[in-house]
Amino acid sequence: KPALIHSKFFPPLQGATGKMSSSDPNSAVFLTDSAKDIERKIKEFAFSGGQETKKLQEELGADLEADVSYQWLRFFLEDDEEQETKKLQ
Repeated sequence: KPALIHSKFFPPLQGATGKMSSSDPNSAVFLTDSAKDIERKIKEFAFSGGQETKKLQEELGADLEADVSYQWLRFFLEDDEEQETKKLQ
């Protein structure tokens, strides 16, 4: 019988145009990374869906389809209501 397998891949920290690579330790979060390393990588290297200026950010909000941190949250938050809450924050 035919079957369909659907899988989504984590986007690299640099966003859709980047790629995860073991030769670039800041392009991905590894299982061996400490909590401190993970926090640093996300804060320093994760592509943000934010606007170019504070004014535009306040008017338009973030582009959540481009925001790597939000995309990763979608993998880990199983509760749809909690995802919507994060989306609005």
